[in-house]
Amino acid sequence: MIPMIGTHNALDFLSSGDTQLPATTAVFGPQRYLQGLVLDHLTGSGAEQESGEHFAISIDGSNCEWVEVADQLNCRSLFGDDNKIVIVRDADEFVKKFRERLETFLAGRRPDDVPLVLAVGTWPATTRLYKLIDQTGLQIQCDAPVIKSGRSSSSDTGKLGKWLVARASGVHGFKIDADAARLLFELCEGDFGRADQELARVGLYVEQDQSMGRKQVQDLVGGWRSQTMFEAIDAAVEGQAAIAMKLVDRLLKSGEHPLALFGQLAWSLRRYSQAVRVLDRMPKGGKGAMRDALQQAGFRNFRGELERAEPRMRRLGRNRVEQLSTVLLEIDRALKGSHSREDRGRLILEKLVFWLA
Repeated sequence: MIPMIGTHNALDFLSSGDTQLPATTAVFGPQRYLQGLVLDHLTGSGAEQESGEHFAISIDGSNCEWVEVADQLNCRSLFGDDNKIVIVRDADEFVKKFRERLETFLAGRRPDDVPLVLAVGTWPATTRLYKLIDQTGLQIQCDAPVIKSGRSSSSDTGKLGKWLVARASGVHGFKIDADAARLLFELCEGDFGRADQELARVGLYVEQDQSMGRKQVQDLVGGWRSQTMFEAIDAAVEGQAAIAMKLVDRLLKSGEHPLALFGQLAWSLRRYSQAVRVLDRMPKGGKGAMRDALQQAGFRNFRGELERAEPRMRRLGRNRVEQLSTVLLEIDRALKGSHSREDRGRLILEKLVFWLA
């Protein structure tokens, strides 16, 4: 159970069983599907909860006045037991229009006031509202969790996999391996809504006493495209640039967007970076240390994957492996910005293949 105060990632909040709210809560971030799950959890109406715990008043924040929200917050049951909660959805325009009034109003709220939830897309950490609610209320960021290391950051794939495993078991009624869950998220290009839909779909193919693995996810979610992308990655890290380029070209000509291909590629390559971090924590000179590090990083002792990973990592070299996280982050940003056009996306993928090879 996390404390119901301060700023938390949505996955941490959804994993908690506590729905007791402070006077003010802000739900923000780009993942609207996660926002929906969080709001359901706040009101006690989520799929993982047995029954609703709050009486929710929902207000459209894109077209409402201050008096509408204030009236609902000031209206209490005569018996004080209605568990009322007021949610202002799509509240970006409402916040922009009444920012100064909100700052004054929220600063004077008491813990026993009717809870107010502001659901917004953008919520800059530099504003007075952000700092005020962070100190006195609850803020839930609806985006993929990250691990920060110095000035760089990377997706917390462990937390993502754990949440999807719990979601598969608790909501969709089947088991999935953590490694397979992380791969599914990458194949869905980081879209939580699509990942949850794919979970529901692939669950239809799992026997009651079995657990879905990585191979099944590849076949059911990625199909031949997923397999071809992994073959392209293997060829690149083995120095076979021509083969890797031919496979990437085939995928792009089939209609795959460069950003979708990059999601699969990045998931596979990040394991090498993780292996180096694990290796650095091990005693120097230990026999089989690299193999152990690769296994801890997610390479499986199945069909020769682990055996092939060790010479590939040696071929890449420590210098390139240590640069991988930074290179992948820069490419991800470029594909979502300066190289979002498919022709420019192709160019940056081809440069990465040559760099690896």
